[in-house]
Amino acid sequence: MAALKLIKSIRRDLGFIFIGALIVICIIDFWLIDIPEVFPKGHELGQIIYKLCMSYISAFIFYFLVVHIKQQKDKQNLYTYVAEKIDIILSDAESLTKNMSEAASMVLADKYPSNTELQLLSNKIDPHGDAPLLIGTSGNYANWIQYFSYSTRRSKEAIQKVFTKMPFLETELVSILSNLEDTPHFWYWELILPTMHTHKLLLANSGQGLFFKYFELIKRLEIYSAKKLTKYK
Repeated sequence: MAALKLIKSIRRDLGFIFIGALIVICIIDFWLIDIPEVFPKGHELGQIIYKLCMSYISAFIFYFLVVHIKQQKDKQNLYTYVAEKIDIILSDAESLTKNMSEAASMVLADKYPSNTELQLLSNKIDPHGDAPLLIGTSGNYANWIQYFSYSTRRSKEAIQKVFTKMPFLETELVSILSNLEDTPHFWYWELILPTMHTHKLLLANSGQGLFFKYFELIKRLEIYSAKKLTKYK
């Protein structure tokens, strides 16, 4: 099974050329070798083609055994690590959705809130009220501002760890994570955290601005993870 996966992971164009070279060699060895030349220098031309095909096959086998197998093992290790960090980001989003909907006593129509649902959620949640996050061992609960800040900080750390592997990442994943970091949800709470005790913050009617783009990107990240990272988990 592992060998079959390695073979399937080879670039298709290289595999097709390899098969073509094998076919040409078989045709020359088992058929054309017994047929007289149909044009001058046909034998010499056949020998050139034969040697080129043999050279390609030798190079292909070397590439497969020495380069490709190592690349796939490295990719497996890399994307196992990346998949773990992406799961943290998705898990934070799921927890955020669950905790906000429970605090607002709402049942969402889908896994993540729609634009309309975000507005309803923001109208029902007091950012200075208790959130489902304990602070230390004191038994005191963080407020929602602290909870949002904690959640985004965890996700930011996961994103930064993924970005340490930047040269090996697909551009689609880099784009999603970069845009995620730029959403208001990722920078707003850290900005307001130092003044939360001196300024009364209301979430009412601001749900769309703070969370909508975040959840849209989380949906894209979830689709990417299911399509590209599931096999590494």
